[in-house]
Amino acid sequence: MNMPNAEEGERRNQAPGALHKAVYTSNPCAFCAGYCCAARVILSTVEAQRLALTLALPLKDIVDAVVFIAADATQVDPPPIPLADGDHVLQLARSLETQSCKFMMKVNGQGRCGVYALRPHVCALYPYQMEIDGERLNVGSQKRCPVGWMTTDGVEDRLMERYQLLMEDHAQERKLLDAWAVHSGTDRSWRAYAAFSQAWTVETLGFPAPPTLPTGRKRLGQAMW
Repeated sequence: MNMPNAEEGERRNQAPGALHKAVYTSNPCAFCAGYCCAARVILSTVEAQRLALTLALPLKDIVDAVVFIAADATQVDPPPIPLADGDHVLQLARSLETQSCKFMMKVNGQGRCGVYALRPHVCALYPYQMEIDGERLNVGSQKRCPVGWMTTDGVEDRLMERYQLLMEDHAQERKLLDAWAVHSGTDRSWRAYAAFSQAWTVETLGFPAPPTLPTGRKRLGQAMW
C-alpha cells in the first residue's frame, strides 16, 4: 500500500504541520467535498446494468458510450465493447450543470454518493495503489484528497475483497462480449447492445428484471396493479 499504516499515520499526525498533510485518517472521504467525483469513471456493462436495473432506470441515464482510446485505458478498465462505429467503453454519466458524477449529492455542503452501496468498483478502490501478485495497481491519485490516507488491516482486507469483485465482474463482462459477438449479426448499434446486455444480465446473472407497466386502459382512481 502507498500510505502509512495506522501507527505511522498517528506519528505523522503529531509531526510539525509543514512536514505533512494536516491529518492522516483511514477514512478521508468523511472530510472531503467529493472532489474525485469529477474524475472520469469507466465501468463495465455488468456494473452499469446492475445500477440501471436496481434503480429501475434506462442504461442511457447511467452511462454514456464513448470511443475507446487505448492510450487512456487503465489497469482496472474493462475490455472495450465492439460496436458498428468502433470500440467503445462506458463512462459514468455526468451532470451537465456541475460536470461531476450525476449521482453525487450535496449534503450540508459536503459531496456524498447517492448510490454508495452500488458505486462502481473503481470508485471503491480510489485512490489506492496496491501490489497484487507482483504487479503494481494504480487507481487514481491522492492529489485530489484534502486529507492524507493511512491504512489498516481492515482497509486492506476490504480493498482486496473489492478487487476480487472487480475481477469477477470483468470475467462476466468477457462472457457477455463473447455472447454479443455471436448474437449481434448485422445490428451492432449501441441501442442493440444496450438491449442485449440487459437481457443477458437478467437471464445469466439474475439481475432484477426491468419494471413493466400494466396493459389495458385504467379508469381514473382505479388501481394500476
